[in-house]
Amino acid sequence: MPDTDVPQNTEETIIKKKAMKKYVSKRDTSVTIQLSDEVREHVGTHFDKGQPGSKFAVADIDTLLQMLLDLFPEKIKKAKPDDDGRKRLSFSFPFDIGTCNVVSVDRLSDQENETMHRMQRGTKVVRVVESERVFPTDECQLVFSGDNNVITIYPGEAAPPLPDSPDIADPYWDKHVFIAG
Repeated sequence: MPDTDVPQNTEETIIKKKAMKKYVSKRDTSVTIQLSDEVREHVGTHFDKGQPGSKFAVADIDTLLQMLLDLFPEKIKKAKPDDDGRKRLSFSFPFDIGTCNVVSVDRLSDQENETMHRMQRGTKVVRVVESERVFPTDECQLVFSGDNNVITIYPGEAAPPLPDSPDIADPYWDKHVFIAG
């Protein structure tokens, strides 16, 4: 197992303790990032332990949004237009903001590979493996549509949108799976 693969019960506890400390904003809190109800519901899946995928370790969505505003623009790691017209801001926090529970199939053990199955995640069916490993991350992606509406926010490295079906060939998602555990 690589050094970054730590049993969930210890690493996840450490991540949460660092990120969940009482957060005090450095900015005027009347400035906000607006999310539609649909986007707020989707971003909520990144706090819901019952859903496979990357998870935030902060208390709630509003705290996360204020933290992102506090990092802007000094801690933007990358601002990049995607091929599909979306715009992505990649933030780098000074601590682990959560876990990245999307992993390359090359990093899976034989035992984990044997647990691969399909699972409903929101409106999509995704490939999932069962694992207790945790991949802490200090990265966060804020993705906008071409008309500058927030589409999603998630912890971890940049990833393209999920295809409509796991049967549709996709260069990224053919080689990556969600971790549930």
